Amino acid sequence: YTCSGRLASFGSQGDLTGYMRFLDIWLLPDKNRTEYGKKQNVIDVVTATEGWTLDRGGVSDLPVSRVEDFQRQLKEDMDILLRNRLKEDGLVYRYAGRDLVDLKQVEWVEVVDRDRRTFRIALDASTHLPMRSVVTTRDPNTRERTASLTLYSNYQPVSGVQFPTQVAREVNGRRVYQAFYTDCQLNTGLSPDLFTRASLDLRWAQIKK
Repeated sequence: YTCSGRLASFGSQGDLTGYMRFLDIWLLPDKNRTEYGKKQNVIDVVTATEGWTLDRGGVSDLPVSRVEDFQRQLKEDMDILLRNRLKEDGLVYRYAGRDLVDLKQVEWVEVVDRDRRTFRIALDASTHLPMRSVVTTRDPNTRERTASLTLYSNYQPVSGVQFPTQVAREVNGRRVYQAFYTDCQLNTGLSPDLFTRASLDLRWAQIKK
């Protein structure tokens, strides 16, 4: 999918620091390209194994930590779980009952994977659309618990699919980002070449001219 909109960023204390225009491009399950600003001349491309960035200094490799964060996000992504991982060995499924969330009746389901990563997903009892997902993990060394909450709202029909046009993420209760999508397109036949360093080198050549 390809979505444009505004991205809200937050500081270390969860305070809003500003908004930025962005274009978010995904080739599921593991390729992402994000272009920032009005001219979209700041670009991050990251895949399951490597990543690059384009800024005013040219094209460079993303830090290893940034690629590792993306790998972790893929494993914690509800959409990828439901589309690509449900046949994995070792998954455990539970029905966790009904509840009231944001004044709406929901049904909670749980999925636990082989790495003891626990997904709790709240589905709207009337529409069956996901309203939120909570992913709980523990650091293997410190045993510290981390809870990542993703909120999905303002669903709109896009090419026959109900698509959440507002997505927000919190980690241990601190707001990390919030995306407001104004236009989305699905299944447009994106080329894998768009998610390579060569594509950024080409854009850099165009910018310099």
